[in-house]
Amino acid sequence: DYSSLKDSLNHLSFEEIVEYLQEDSVVILIFISSSLNLDQIKELLILSQKKEKEFLIPVLAEAYGKIMHDSIGHKRKYSGEPYWVHLQEVQEIVKSVGGSYAMQAAAYLHDVVEDVKVEPNEIEKYFGLEIATLVEMLTDVSKPSDGNRKIRKQIDLDHTAKASP
Repeated sequence: DYSSLKDSLNHLSFEEIVEYLQEDSVVILIFISSSLNLDQIKELLILSQKKEKEFLIPVLAEAYGKIMHDSIGHKRKYSGEPYWVHLQEVQEIVKSVGGSYAMQAAAYLHDVVEDVKVEPNEIEKYFGLEIATLVEMLTDVSKPSDGNRKIRKQIDLDHTAKASP
């Protein structure tokens, strides 16, 4: 019963929730993450790192990515779907080929720097250096002033070519 689960969780602090969550119970966090605000997600991210609960990071990265892209009304170009549908698709690909929790989190965050203008230091603060580095490797670096689309895409390709496999 979802309502009794939600009532039970409302009586726990975030620290208690993070403390007791195990990899096989992450569904609880998925359940509550859709009703969290950005500050709550950031608090949970800090607690997850402190308690070394890496398996929580992709769930929180998904919630963070959704909030950030929704905050600017970001939609997919041709379908009009919320932009985060693309992020979920990328994460599913990464997970299907054995990508780590950090790689899955980076999949959810790979466009927040260039599209939402989140500062890279915020990614590092809340998600850690490894994820911030992965996001940086995936972030397009070209600017409109660099030239036409072909030139900009070549600049971005050159940047991505320097990324770790």
